[in-house]
Amino acid sequence: MYLIYTSRLREQPLHIISLGASGTGKTYLQEKISGLIPEDHKLEITTLSENALYYFEKQELKNKLVLIEDLDGAQDDKIMYALRELMSKKQISKTIPIKDSQGNLKTITLQVEGPITLSGTTTREKLYEDNANRSILIYLDNSKTHKEKIMNYQRKLSSGNINKTKEEKIKEFIKDLQSILKPIKVQSLCRTAKAPRNRLQAPKNQHPLPQLHRNNNLLQTISTPQKNRSRNRRNVYRNHPRRHKRSQRTTQRSTIKQKR
Repeated sequence: MYLIYTSRLREQPLHIISLGASGTGKTYLQEKISGLIPEDHKLEITTLSENALYYFEKQELKNKLVLIEDLDGAQDDKIMYALRELMSKKQISKTIPIKDSQGNLKTITLQVEGPITLSGTTTREKLYEDNANRSILIYLDNSKTHKEKIMNYQRKLSSGNINKTKEEKIKEFIKDLQSILKPIKVQSLCRTAKAPRNRLQAPKNQHPLPQLHRNNNLLQTISTPQKNRSRNRRNVYRNHPRRHKRSQRTTQRSTIKQKR
């Protein structure tokens, strides 16, 4: 989740949605991880109206982390459409009529630029497909072992065995690191050109079937026990064509000697 929040500075940021039953710690996890992001780099939202996103400043949401505590309260189609447009097209716009100082109507276009990194929590097991396709979905652990770890942490916290001052120092240090991060374009040195077809084909003197046959023989040799290998060699020697020719010559010589 921390790496996803850090991707807000990229041209193609990532998005995340936490799923789980009520009381599993979805909101707590989001609050803890988002606490490592500077305040001017994130926007925490509890509820949204359908036109609220269009009235931000033009670059007020650009490369921001948008945190929605409960996506169930923002399931209005117009709200989710605006969020999806900020996630995919990286901008939203809306044309509205207003009156000027003289009372005449005129139209203006409200435009808000992205991209944004969206993070939200929900108790729904199934999300709208367009929202799920654009986000990384994580399911919180609701096992007994996980609950015991939470209880142990709360006991240590109440007994004073956890140094909160040290935690705050580490938290501020990470926030300072986040404030100086800048995106860097990385270019891969791997060539993307496709190889010619003749290079993909096997050479004429290296047909794949003989190679497959040799590999099969090798596997049979490896799989046979040591005692049976000498016996197999004898059988191969007996069935060899050159041995048959020699045996024919010896039989011919023996018949000639008998005639003499």
